[in-house]
Amino acid sequence: MDLSWIITALLLLIVGVLITYAVYMSSEHGIFKQLGIPALSPLPVVGNFFQELKLGPFKFQEEQYKKFKAEKVYGYYSCKTPVLVIRDLDMIRDIMVKHFGSFVNRRVFQLNEPYTHMLTMIKDDHWKNVRTTVSPTFSTGKLRRMFHHISSSARTLVEHLREKKDRDQAVELKHVASSFTMDVIASTGFGVEVNSLKEERNEFVVKAKKVMDAMGRMVMFTFFFPFMTGKWDMVGINILPKDATRFFRTFIDETLKTRREFTEPPPSMTQVVSHGLSKRNDFLQLLVESEREDNTDNDNMSKDEARELKMSTERKPLSHTDIQVCNVPLRQIFSPPLATVLKMDTNSGIQISHRTDEGIFNLQRLHAKTQVISPLVHDMLYVDDCAIIACEHDLYQLKDPPSAATKRCVLNFFTVVKSASSLEIYEEGQAIIFLLAGYDTVSSVMSFTLFLLAENPDCCAKLQQEIDDKLGKRLPTYDNMQDMPYMDMCLNESMRMYPPGFQFDRICNEDVVIGGVLIPKGMTVAFPMFSIHRDSTIWDDPMTFDPERFAPENRAKRHPYAHLPFGQGPRNCIGMRLALLEIKVALSAVLQEMNPVVCSETTLPIRLKYFIMTAKDGLWIKMVDRGGK
Repeated sequence: MDLSWIITALLLLIVGVLITYAVYMSSEHGIFKQLGIPALSPLPVVGNFFQELKLGPFKFQEEQYKKFKAEKVYGYYSCKTPVLVIRDLDMIRDIMVKHFGSFVNRRVFQLNEPYTHMLTMIKDDHWKNVRTTVSPTFSTGKLRRMFHHISSSARTLVEHLREKKDRDQAVELKHVASSFTMDVIASTGFGVEVNSLKEERNEFVVKAKKVMDAMGRMVMFTFFFPFMTGKWDMVGINILPKDATRFFRTFIDETLKTRREFTEPPPSMTQVVSHGLSKRNDFLQLLVESEREDNTDNDNMSKDEARELKMSTERKPLSHTDIQVCNVPLRQIFSPPLATVLKMDTNSGIQISHRTDEGIFNLQRLHAKTQVISPLVHDMLYVDDCAIIACEHDLYQLKDPPSAATKRCVLNFFTVVKSASSLEIYEEGQAIIFLLAGYDTVSSVMSFTLFLLAENPDCCAKLQQEIDDKLGKRLPTYDNMQDMPYMDMCLNESMRMYPPGFQFDRICNEDVVIGGVLIPKGMTVAFPMFSIHRDSTIWDDPMTFDPERFAPENRAKRHPYAHLPFGQGPRNCIGMRLALLEIKVALSAVLQEMNPVVCSETTLPIRLKYFIMTAKDGLWIKMVDRGGK
């Protein structure tokens, strides 16, 4: 065969692939012109991504926000994806709350297990179901149970800062705050006690940092190769570290297995559990308990969220996207006299004859996507090869019309299955988002707040006076952290200047008109909170730290959606209360004893890093005594 012909064919193939790729990546680039919406002019394939890459996301957002200052909305192209930016605060409110049903989902990056099942990634009814289940984990009662973990980590933080103070050494606040946050996450989330400041080689700390460091790489790959999301493993590319992921999955699974063994202890173990020897008050334990609890005492929801999720005392069982395949022999799952499996035929679909004390009924696996036959068995489980497996569609049918007794048997059957089955993927996903979302948010807000207080000693002194009045020399408690108005003002002002979420987004799921603007189905809409928080038409002298902006009389003068550090509406940050509690406890414990002050290592003004909300030159300060207090 002529070699030149082979080379020519390969070149033509490569050119064809490149042209197809370019056409695909540019296929959405005319939509804003069609809609009559002002937008940046895109380049083929990359859209406006190179501009964003050159300037960094913060400066890029600010420049476009100012360029289109006369517009309610404007657009740009994140590689292939058109993004409609909403400047108008009334429109932001309508999208987040009033028309939330048209904007339920966030823009997601389709990753591999268990990341695809994180609360931030899932969609529609699946999200509503999981959100309803997880939300009570952050209720007042549950936060009280986790509080001692936070308090313990705060004491460790104070000891470290005291050592630095005694040695007259500067501290970099982001590093210190990150270590504190890691300790809190390890204990409140996973039941692991670590001291990150002294145990940087701890396996939990090392693996957690590997996962978090990979997030930027994941975003970059997703922007340029959206058609490859979730498929990189097939071509041997690991966007997210497999060893760290495997570590957390194994760790979570083993921990959950141990916790479930003690969730409903036999009589002989009741005394042990009651003395707290086998039961912890961390996120994993609360997730285990949430499987069996109702949510009637959940105060972690706004009225908008509760209304959207249509709260009731009954929760829909979690589907296969929440549940890990669990290779458990049937004899370990079914225990007489409730149920005994009589027959299982795995060759011709699955048919189970199931005996109970109240009679015999049959369950049969039907073809996928069969029309719903019985609401009793909607989104439940089926048996296959001696395993309990989750099923996305309604694949079950009662072969005979069910009597009332049989209906009770069906419910009992699936209650046993659900209780005995492993919910690993669901819980792995929520535990990992607990790590990812909590780590950077808390450490960022805490470090910037302490730095701004060091830069503004009058504000720091006023906050310390409030701490003295509320706490005296006592340690922080959950209750006294709820009545710190000036601390709330300081935190809100810090988050205004350096918001933990610099931009929020939603996906439109139907054609809808908001504020006179047609938003088509499938459009990504974004809220530029970094720029809104620094808009001089909303905030006087926006780069000055002034907690008084958030005094009640001043807040009443502003649009309520001018300040959204944690989002708003039913899809706001579910762990906001825990995050703020962690920061308040840490600040109170530190400021009771020490003053943060600028030093020779301090760099002003703060310059942000290119891609993340972190100071480029670090946040260096020193800690000094409070003058004998």
